[in-house]
Amino acid sequence: MSELPLAVRVDPDTGEWRAGALPMILVPRHFVVNLTRAFLDLGGEAALREAGRRSALEWCRAEAAAGDGEAVLRHYLDSLSRRGWGRFRLQRLAAAAGEAEVEVQHSAFARAAGGAEAPVCGMFLGWLEGAVGYAGEEAGEAPRVAAAETRCAAVDGGHLCRFRVTPAGAKP
Repeated sequence: MSELPLAVRVDPDTGEWRAGALPMILVPRHFVVNLTRAFLDLGGEAALREAGRRSALEWCRAEAAAGDGEAVLRHYLDSLSRRGWGRFRLQRLAAAAGEAEVEVQHSAFARAAGGAEAPVCGMFLGWLEGAVGYAGEEAGEAPRVAAAETRCAAVDGGHLCRFRVTPAGAKP
């Protein structure tokens, strides 16, 4: 293990943690994984996805000083990687068209659910929709996008998950 690869500031009066421009809460990974599973088991996929989309947009807009839409998207994926969700890599981006391909190595969800029968990284779908949507906005377009997990390490074994983002309504 190495030192925390993320600059965190803690307010001495309130105890609030900040990483970049946004306040953060440190919780154990198993809590988030179990909370997500329970929420999905209760039929909350649409709500989880929309919350993730909104959160990614909020994060990208707060970090807009990092550059253009693609630079902010890359910064967002790097931030997710540094916060322990897995190692995110943007493989392809056509921001104005609302298209992207992202790979995630060592997904926190796949690691916790090896041997699953269906993809388990649904939490990432809304995040990718929001971040790619932000890049599209910055490119002068604002297509509503949809993400799909096309490969999951928890199902396939190994350490790689793949996601494709396309305009909403298009076949991913």
